[in-house]
Amino acid sequence: MEGKEQEIATMILLTTSRDPSQRTRQFINELIKCIPGSTKLNRGKTPLRILIHESPTLIQVVERNGNPGEIRLYRNGRLELLMIIQGIKLLKDMHAINRRRATTLSAVGRGWVAEAISQALGIQLYPASDPGELRGSSDAIALIAEAGGSWRLEFLDGVDLGPCGPSIIMSSVKLVIK
Repeated sequence: MEGKEQEIATMILLTTSRDPSQRTRQFINELIKCIPGSTKLNRGKTPLRILIHESPTLIQVVERNGNPGEIRLYRNGRLELLMIIQGIKLLKDMHAINRRRATTLSAVGRGWVAEAISQALGIQLYPASDPGELRGSSDAIALIAEAGGSWRLEFLDGVDLGPCGPSIIMSSVKLVIK
């Protein structure tokens, strides 16, 4: 058991609410390819509170009507960031090819949401508006931008700047310390 606890403590865990839809499972699989050091956990009937306390960073995707509806980010046992999802596009929706798993990730963006997301994921944030400035510096680039009252999070390939993960539109982002 100690080996499993050590393994859980060294990574970012991604999980869902119980019995997720196929679209939510695909969303999680695409996120894992973009976030280095992350792994998916099918929690089954394991209580969320146990996972929250065993992992330094836990990302929970909560479903609404069969689609991802919220992303809850827990750090050190506390809910830190709540993102209400307005819509997502998966790689198959964008007719993009499925890419290799990223080993490095950088973020491009401005504002408190960009800072909060990059800090929560433990990645470097560059305060630029053009992801082309980071071309070749990492395997994947998270583009975080405000878009008419909502926020957009896109994962781009670090070489050709094509999509390498889901595109997420968030209607609301809340910094929560519980």
